[in-house]
Amino acid sequence: MNMEFCAEKTFSDSWNCLKESNGELLPIVLFAECLWWLFMLVLMRGFVQGIRRWKEKREMKRRMKVEWENKWSFPPQGKN
Repeated sequence: MNMEFCAEKTFSDSWNCLKESNGELLPIVLFAECLWWLFMLVLMRGFVQGIRRWKEKREMKRRMKVEWENKWSFPPQGKN
């Protein structure tokens, strides 16, 4: 596989050089790669938000458990 460094004076010259050295499928390949990375970014964002929601839910359960124990313990542990 022969890779050429296509840094020409104008963008259109550079693009034409890339198309000549890599074939006519270059725009399709670049578009597919951009879509792939966009998909990966959306997936990672969903993964991070899922972890954040799970942590918030776990913290809420712990807080509610402590509040429940304080409310029903004797003597009450609430604010005095």
